[in-house]
Amino acid sequence: MARRAVAKLFDWQKLNSPNGKKWYMIQGRPTGKRERYYFESETDAKKAVADRNRQIATFGSQSSGPKGTTSVAVRSCSQRV
Repeated sequence: MARRAVAKLFDWQKLNSPNGKKWYMIQGRPTGKRERYYFESETDAKKAVADRNRQIATFGSQSSGPKGTTSVAVRSCSQRV
């Protein structure tokens, strides 16, 4: 039986009972392992979600960039030969 695919992005939710004074939680699996962070206000949680998801997106776009530039360099070298 195959494992279910899990989203890597973060999402926020309000807790039924607080974790200390913190009523809001964000959780995600950017590296495959669950990460949870707790916040006192909804706005702080939403800002953290947006920031962390932006970091994940920019990391993915940066890692895919060199492949394209490498293939361009290879094509230009092969045309010279």
